[in-house]
Amino acid sequence: MGRLRSYVARHHIALLALFFALTGSSYAAFQLPRNSVSSAHVKDFSLLKRDFKKGQLPAGARGPQGETGAPGAPGAAGAAGAQGAQGAQGARGATGPQGPKGDPAYTRTILVSPAGTDIENGTALLNAVAGITDASAAKRYLVKLEPGNYNLVRNRLVLKPFVDVEGSGPQSTRLLTEHDVAEGAIAGASDSALRQLGISAVFGRAGISPVVANGGQRFVLEGVDIAAQSLFSAGIIGVDHENGSLTMRHSTVTLTGPSFLHEAVRSAAAATIEYSTLSSFTSGSSSAAYGLHAFAGATVGWSTMEAFGGTSTNRAVEATGATTFVGVKASQLRGGIAGANGAVLKCAASFDDDLNMVGSACL
Repeated sequence: MGRLRSYVARHHIALLALFFALTGSSYAAFQLPRNSVSSAHVKDFSLLKRDFKKGQLPAGARGPQGETGAPGAPGAAGAAGAQGAQGAQGARGATGPQGPKGDPAYTRTILVSPAGTDIENGTALLNAVAGITDASAAKRYLVKLEPGNYNLVRNRLVLKPFVDVEGSGPQSTRLLTEHDVAEGAIAGASDSALRQLGISAVFGRAGISPVVANGGQRFVLEGVDIAAQSLFSAGIIGVDHENGSLTMRHSTVTLTGPSFLHEAVRSAAAATIEYSTLSSFTSGSSSAAYGLHAFAGATVGWSTMEAFGGTSTNRAVEATGATTFVGVKASQLRGGIAGANGAVLKCAASFDDDLNMVGSACL
């Protein structure tokens, strides 16, 4: 205690000064009136942002943009979400255009195309027919020829039963032949047909040469155009029908040249000829020309038969034989009209070159 009194005695002046200093600042803090401090009493740059109310300090100009920072590391992939429910099926779109047809797969049709010379094409036709070995009534075949020329030269085309040969039209598909033999350049067969093709023949042998010879049952010519020319041969026959039956429709036979004998159709068996034209023109001496020369029953309808140029005989229709009956209906007979050598020949609604009706006896 004595030591405290000694310290105060020695330092009482300093302690008194400190007392007044401390009590004076407290007075200033607690005794200054409100709003008594003005900007004149404040030292510049002594106030801080916290000394001002919000909104009292105006915003300064925006500084320049800093450099782009380095990209942060990618975050971990999130877990896959559950698959949503399947949506309802949409409406069916419009049907698109039909595509091209694919190559057909033929079973009993043999297609022959003109891939080489006319002679090569003819050989392809002969091979196609010869290659068919199992044709029957239950298994018929068709040999289809594309447009083009098929030159058989001096080869004989022999048809087969239950096999038809069909072209692409008389003006588009033509068979060419020089095979002037008595058996015929083309041989028909039972239950076979030639359809939609042309045949051009040039004959020069001394004998009589048929273009088509038939000895089978139910042989058909449909849409066939036969044009044959004789050079110095004794005669030519367009269709020589010896046995069986012949049906000829929408076909044409035209024979020209100086032969002794021209017969567009020679028939020794039953024949039906419809919507066809049979023409024989010859310029030979002591010659004979016939459209139809029938030695057996025949029916002709809606057709034209004509014969010109023969120095001995011209007959659009010639019928021969006591048992032969030939009926002609709605047809035109041109040239020498008709002749019946012991046969019965009748016409109905038929006419001559000048469209005059002919009598029932075709005269």
